Amino acid sequence: IDFDGTVSIGGDVAAGMTVRATGDIEVGGVVENATLEAGGSITVKGGVIGNLGHQGGGDQHVRCDGNFTAAYVQQARIEAGDSIFVDDLAMQSELSAINHIRVGHQRRGHIIGGVAHATLSITAKVVGSPNRTRTRLEVGVNPLMHKQMLDLAHDRDGRETQLLEVSKLLDFAIKHPGKLPPPVMEKARATAASLVVGIAELREAQEALNHKLELSQDARVTAEQAIHEGAEVAVGSHRYRVTGERGPMVIGMNEAGVLGPLEISG
Repeated sequence: IDFDGTVSIGGDVAAGMTVRATGDIEVGGVVENATLEAGGSITVKGGVIGNLGHQGGGDQHVRCDGNFTAAYVQQARIEAGDSIFVDDLAMQSELSAINHIRVGHQRRGHIIGGVAHATLSITAKVVGSPNRTRTRLEVGVNPLMHKQMLDLAHDRDGRETQLLEVSKLLDFAIKHPGKLPPPVMEKARATAASLVVGIAELREAQEALNHKLELSQDARVTAEQAIHEGAEVAVGSHRYRVTGERGPMVIGMNEAGVLGPLEISG
């Protein structure tokens, strides 16, 4: 399915299928080893079951520019341009969100195994398992954000260079009246005006991204009930490995620039 708009599927999405939509995708059942791509958000009433870790698993994935919401995720690759919300369980999966990942609302809220990456926060009721399953949680600056910043800077530099050249042409016309035909002058003025607007929009986008990068320095991983040995939290090159069985815990960078527990309650 490749649709310009929102796609709503009442039942399941079978293995091997591909669903693409410029808007949202809504699935009433289970997504099993299929590919979903949405320009908006993706909501799966059931769960997503992938094939990560299996030989010949293919490149099936679920990707959206907005939020992703599901009851559970198992051995699946999920990418969200905003945030990821899983109510029950995320097991041996690869989760990546630009803003937040939240596992657990009305149900268990376990992250067991796999890798989860979010720029601002990862929150679950329970992280890891008693059998010390390796569970990696990464917060802070997302590599995609670095690429976005570089792309914005490159685009802005190109437009500013173009504006400089057009400004030189207009300055020449002012100093030498009648040298350039009126149509050329009108086109140059229109181009300059368009470039000024475009540069201002790029500057605003850069400032917004810079603000998000600053917020990422305060990124947190929160285990509301328990976090087990085998869990590892990463912020950039900093690593914190959980030892022993722990209760509620918040992990992040402290004022001294050390990654570790920030507060423990309960």
